[in-house]
Amino acid sequence: YFGIGPTDRQSLVYTPAVFGSQRDTLNALLNGAALCHYPLRDEGLVGLADWIDRSGITIFCSIASVFRQMSATLAEGRTFSQVRLVKCGGEATYWEDVDRFEKHFRSDARLFCGFSMTETNLVTHSFVSRGQARRGSRVPLGIPVPGKEVLLLDERGVPVGPGETGALCVRSRYISTGYVGRPDRSAPVFSTDPEDPGIRLFATGDLAVRLADGSIEFKGRADLQVKIRGFRVDLVEIEQEILAVDDVVEAAAAAQDFGAGDKRVVGYLVFRPGGNATLARVIEHLEARLPSHALPSHYRLLGSLPQTQN
Repeated sequence: YFGIGPTDRQSLVYTPAVFGSQRDTLNALLNGAALCHYPLRDEGLVGLADWIDRSGITIFCSIASVFRQMSATLAEGRTFSQVRLVKCGGEATYWEDVDRFEKHFRSDARLFCGFSMTETNLVTHSFVSRGQARRGSRVPLGIPVPGKEVLLLDERGVPVGPGETGALCVRSRYISTGYVGRPDRSAPVFSTDPEDPGIRLFATGDLAVRLADGSIEFKGRADLQVKIRGFRVDLVEIEQEILAVDDVVEAAAAAQDFGAGDKRVVGYLVFRPGGNATLARVIEHLEARLPSHALPSHYRLLGSLPQTQN
């Protein structure tokens, strides 16, 4: 897929504990490329762009949110002239990420979006082309790779029809056998195919839809789909609409219980210092684009969103 060779210099920004790190390490070393480690947890995003240039990176491998946050810090006209390939994974990629890619990377650079996780290795793959037709806010996950089958199931475990949202399950002989020493965690998500004991299934906890061309479109996490006043609400969709407001740099949406079954959406926002964002502008933007049951009823302004080590 990537044409990695001895002239390449590939980044390593993932923590060693996940599949992405193993993939990037082996991809580089088994193909003669230089592997360049950036300690993201210690150094943060501030110096990442300069490090890419200084290290002569030709293949930049990143979690989608890290790419998003880094590109948001770039000055107008900043271009990475040496990078020929950007690989985004770990979570959904949005069309606004593609816009930033096209803005800050050379015209012949390629953007790869794949769906993978530690339990399954790579599941789907897609190269995003410039000028590609867009549908919704998220970039499709692409088509399954050889040896992997994507099943989209309803609540009864029955495959859903084309265009219908279902729980994403991976079927393959090339996935994990379970979590070491944790049968209690393995049993709910790992199972063996009744027709072939050599094939396993893994319930990812993601929701997706199969498009007309056979590609898979991510629809969010099942645990981030909540019910508000009987309506299904996608918290990620709310976050994306908040982030569409100028000078909002970080956002999170959460469903909180206010007692007696009164569940409401709460929005957490981080404004760019010195920017023009106001809470009134955010509310006006959301009211024009979201149904009433999806509108946050409370907001909290923060200096930054709390983050895990990874």
